[in-house]
Amino acid sequence: MLDTFTLYCIVVATAVGGAILSWLFTWRRPEAVGARTWSLSLACLAVYFGLVVFRQHVNGFIGYSVANGVAVIGLGVMHFGSGQICRRPVRLWLHLAVAAVVMVVIAAFLLEPERHFRIRVMLVAAVTAIQSSLIVWMMLRSDADVSEDEVRARRLTAAVLGALASLQYARVVLHSPLWRGNEASILAGTALSHWTAVIFLLVCVGLPFLVVYVNEARAQAALIKAIADLQHALAEVKTLRGLIPICSSCRRIRETDNTWNNIERYLEAHSDAQLSHGVCPDCMVKLYPEYSAGLAQPPA
Repeated sequence: MLDTFTLYCIVVATAVGGAILSWLFTWRRPEAVGARTWSLSLACLAVYFGLVVFRQHVNGFIGYSVANGVAVIGLGVMHFGSGQICRRPVRLWLHLAVAAVVMVVIAAFLLEPERHFRIRVMLVAAVTAIQSSLIVWMMLRSDADVSEDEVRARRLTAAVLGALASLQYARVVLHSPLWRGNEASILAGTALSHWTAVIFLLVCVGLPFLVVYVNEARAQAALIKAIADLQHALAEVKTLRGLIPICSSCRRIRETDNTWNNIERYLEAHSDAQLSHGVCPDCMVKLYPEYSAGLAQPPA
């Protein structure tokens, strides 16, 4: 079994690779929604775990305060990208404000790092658990105009982030004063630290493919709708070119529901033609003979 340090190094590499893949997808599909923001989110997670892995080699403020602030920002950006996918606005500035508060509080706790270890872990775990829950809730909300494939992609995303939320809630409980277990950092070789690495690895692997899945499903649904609209338009054109039942006396046309409309209304309903009215020379002679000198004579 891999040690914790190696696991988190793999998480960092996977997060970097996922961020690059998501960003490259936007070059192929500039209209893709959520890809750029999720790419930035994975980049934030890569920075966070990179600072965690090398925490002993950096300043305490950077290794603890800045690292956890970046993690909160990363999930906030992920929530913002989820809002883009689900067509619901998300206030990113709220997540940035929460990240700033987390950084300030952790910086204050660093004055007595050993005493406030549990509080730091509970604070960050609670904030990220709530952020993950918000993403899950958004992804599971139903939309009438969403295809089945996109719904499936959203549910898979909710499942991945639901696992992350469950893990963070568990960390809150296990580091609460009511729990008498031993305190351990994220790099300790405990079962909780291993599961944390596995869940974040799942997130970093799954998100790039899920954002592609969502956009491909949306593009496929748009293509199907465009084909259906085109077929409907072609059907309307074929109706005008086919046999049209018209009254031999009043010249009205029978509709499919057996109602009768005049020619003008029928043409306006079944084509893009716009009619204008005038008087032909023959009718001018018949209706207004005093104004039709030199025009054609009316038919016998």
